Amino acid sequence: MTVNENDGENEPANENLSDEEEKEFLLSYIQEVQEKLQLKKELRTVNQNALNNRPSESFFSKLDSTLKKNTAFVKKIKNFSSPQIDSYLKDMSVLNLSKYISEVAAALVESKLKMTDVPAAVKLCSILHQTYTDFSQCLFDNWQKALAVKVGEKISNPSKLRVDLRLYAELVQVGVFSNKNAFSLLGSILTTLINMDKEDHFNISILLSFCKHCGDDYAGLVPRKMRILSEKYEIQIPRGTFLPPEKQQNVRGLLREYFNSISKHLVKDHQEMQNFEKQNLRILQTKGELSQDRKEKLEAMQSAFDKLLQNAQSFADILDEDMPELKTQNMPKSEESMIITGSGTDIDDFAINAENIWCDTETQKFYCDLPELTVFLPTAFLNKGQNVPTNETVTEEVLDSELPAEELEDDGKLEEPSAAVAEEENEDPSTSTASNKIVLEAFLNNLPNCVNREMIDNAAIDFLVTLNNKHNRRKLVRALFGVNR
Repeated sequence: MTVNENDGENEPANENLSDEEEKEFLLSYIQEVQEKLQLKKELRTVNQNALNNRPSESFFSKLDSTLKKNTAFVKKIKNFSSPQIDSYLKDMSVLNLSKYISEVAAALVESKLKMTDVPAAVKLCSILHQTYTDFSQCLFDNWQKALAVKVGEKISNPSKLRVDLRLYAELVQVGVFSNKNAFSLLGSILTTLINMDKEDHFNISILLSFCKHCGDDYAGLVPRKMRILSEKYEIQIPRGTFLPPEKQQNVRGLLREYFNSISKHLVKDHQEMQNFEKQNLRILQTKGELSQDRKEKLEAMQSAFDKLLQNAQSFADILDEDMPELKTQNMPKSEESMIITGSGTDIDDFAINAENIWCDTETQKFYCDLPELTVFLPTAFLNKGQNVPTNETVTEEVLDSELPAEELEDDGKLEEPSAAVAEEENEDPSTSTASNKIVLEAFLNNLPNCVNREMIDNAAIDFLVTLNNKHNRRKLVRALFGVNR
């Protein structure tokens, strides 16, 4: 049991290996597989013949049956650790655990093992099975309780279940359980873990660990990398004979069904993340900044996607399956700079679902929740504005006809002002001053720098307070009309 003790142990550190290094890596893998299969076969033979080789009653009468020492041993087992295996075996050789075998079995199931503890735990359980008649049934009864997975309930401790599932599968394989229901319990656990988790995939680490450590024995799995190397150098990889091919096919089909659901989940998350990134891009183009909540949400989506992608790639390699295609969306240029405006029945129809128009509620608020600028206007100006008709249609021709001629000339040459300009200057002489013109030009030149809501609101207020006259308003409208769309 030396193969795959740690996840990814047998994967080459460098993908670009020479032919000689590849072949050496393949031969090393094959040797480890052969050793593992041989050890399990020998241990299974001994465990299956334990009924005829257990010690007699006279053997136990010579051992220590005191309560203090036996309960102390049970406490040690609850904190099982592989480096202490020799100490456990030494204690067992002098203790009579016949009256405490159920407590020992419960302690082994309850102990929080690491993956590296599994081989030592299998060895200890095998020796207990070979020594005590009741140990196998007591251990199975405790596993039935510990591995009971209720449909619809989230696994409370996935890390422990991940190790427990591997340990139980190893114990079944080496013949510790003579109960015929032992294999059925394992199949029931796998089926439940898969069928209850085809959308969220909370159990992916548990099932991936099972595939890595027990997939070759129970499903006949060979990693794609090793299969390719085996075909390349025409060297056959030894396969286990613990289960017949038809049963291995059933387990393999169950695992592939789970991988297909992972693939759909991966494609869905990738699509959602791209759509969210597209929304963020639009917000940046319109507002110039992103809220902290959206930044954190994108980071969380990216982290979850990366983790799912890594697990999916591991599953694909172990099951020798192809990864799903993740299509990248390209935002059209016309869509990047498009701002949706308008009114009428079309807009009214979409008003029920604002996101159809504005992409999200934040963009809608940016364009629709405007500050009340009239509070910044003088009272006299408001009274004056009430008498001015507002139904005049503003067009570029009207703006051109009412602006001074000097503003329409590209070469900057001075010409005689038109009658409209003269009339306007008579109405508001301040517009002809040089200082006013400089301030207005500075204001218009600064408009492209207004990249967020606060800056735009401040610019509007600044215009109302310092530049609000007929001439400047027309200049502002013309500047806004000239913005590239």
